[in-house]
Order: sequence, then structure tokens, then C-alpha cells
Amino acid sequence: WVDYVSREKDLREKLSVAMSRWQSGVVYRCWMRWMEYVEECKSLRRALGRFMHVAQSKCFGAWVDYVSREKDLREKLSVAMSRWQSGVVYRCWMRWMEYVEECKSLRRALGRFMHVAQSKCFGAWVDYVSR
Repeated sequence: WVDYVSREKDLREKLSVAMSRWQSGVVYRCWMRWMEYVEECKSLRRALGRFMHVAQSKCFGAWVDYVSREKDLREKLSVAMSRWQSGVVYRCWMRWMEYVEECKSLRRALGRFMHVAQSKCFGAWVDYVSR
């Protein structure tokens, strides 16, 4: 046991001397500068990564916003269309479309009726020219 204690004591002394030399010496200063350099490289790498990927990040953010707006618009359009198709507005719109078609056909019929004399004259002229 005494031998063990004496070996431990010698080992501790040697470690203490080595540590004091190491801490006060060039090795310690070099090690600390190396650790600072490693931290600086990590920070620089992170900053460069952010800088290099700014455009990608902006594009991705814009795309996410676009998709979100499109989804919202589709949902709103779906709700509006279902209300529109099942409601009074739809029936009124369909009646308006029928009215427009009736007006068009009436206008065509009246146009033919109003221009009968002109049409007969044109037909007679075509016959005369073709002889």
C-alpha cells in the first residue's frame, strides 16, 4: 500500500509539473489559438452558409406563401361556388342568361324583318350581275 501511495504521489507531481509547463508554455498558447480558430471557422461557415442560401431561402419562403394563398383562395372559391350554385344568385343568373339569349334571337328576327326590302334589292342585283 505504501508503494502504491508513493507511486501516485510521484505521478501527481509529474502531472502537476507537466501541466504547469504546458499552461505557461508555447503548447498552451498554440492550443488556445487553435481552439479560437476552430470557433471562428464554425461561425464563418454558418455565416457563409446563410449568405450562400439567401436566394434559396427567399424563393422557398415565397413559394410557401404562394401555396398558402392559393389554398386559401381555392377554399374560398369552393365555398362561394357552392353557395352560388345552390342559392338565389344562381337562379337569377340563369334567368339573366336566358333573357340575353331571347334578346339575341329577337334582334336577329327583327333584323331580318326590317331588312327584307334591302335583301330583295341585293338579291335582284346579284341576279342582274350574274346574267
